[in-house]
Amino acid sequence: MLGKLLKYEFKSYGFSMGIIFLASSLVALFMKILSMLPYKENVSDGIQMLMVVGFVMVMFVTSIAVTVMTIVRFYSTTVSDQGYLTWTLPAKTSTLLWSKLLGAILWKLICLCVIAVMCVIFFTGSYWLWHEEMSGAFFGGNGISLGMVLNEVFKDASDHITSEQITGFLVYYFSTFIWSISGILLIYMCIGVGQLFGKYRVVASIGCYFIIMIVVQIVSTIGVAIMSGISYSFNQSPDTFDLKYGLARGIGSVVLAVLSCTVLFLITNNLFKKHLNLD
Repeated sequence: MLGKLLKYEFKSYGFSMGIIFLASSLVALFMKILSMLPYKENVSDGIQMLMVVGFVMVMFVTSIAVTVMTIVRFYSTTVSDQGYLTWTLPAKTSTLLWSKLLGAILWKLICLCVIAVMCVIFFTGSYWLWHEEMSGAFFGGNGISLGMVLNEVFKDASDHITSEQITGFLVYYFSTFIWSISGILLIYMCIGVGQLFGKYRVVASIGCYFIIMIVVQIVSTIGVAIMSGISYSFNQSPDTFDLKYGLARGIGSVVLAVLSCTVLFLITNNLFKKHLNLD
């Protein structure tokens, strides 16, 4: 049943996500073309920097749009008029929530892949203002290609980066990914809390989200202060302390993120299973 629900959930986003990716790709390509046009030297540098800033903003807006689309989809199919159809399906509450969560995660991953491809397309080319500087830095001004630059960067990195640092890097990004899932579940939980307040469900959901985020920020600030105090007690700078115990902290962050996802999912499941109110 989960497979069928996930397949339907994935397809339901198809048209809207396609519009988002197509629009952002066309805007990015248009800015790339503007960057390639032959301007005067000073004008060219300014145009290219402006296009780079614009490209970053477009990618950021694309990511936000995908997130908003998944939230709107969840809200409309769980607590709005469509909710009656969703909750009458012959599936457990947890199965329905899993299908919506996995669908949102898949589209977020697709969004990251699309952004990565657009970054490669956008920044590839010898016309960029930093091309000559890179050429001089790596090859003394000789002609270079993207592959040569990447090869030199990876070669230089392999001489200075240890296996522990690579492991820490991977753990850090895995932790970030798990925390992003926790963020999605937090929004789902807030929507679940909001539907307990009847016609004020939207206001209640937003209020619940901001209250939780304020508490999280306070706890995070206290945590940073504690870690700084511990590093000071060991007569180490915070940067040195982070480098020495970075892997342990990364693993701890993963464990905490998994625990957060578990708790949020259980609360959300309980809210929709026992306290659903579509009136």
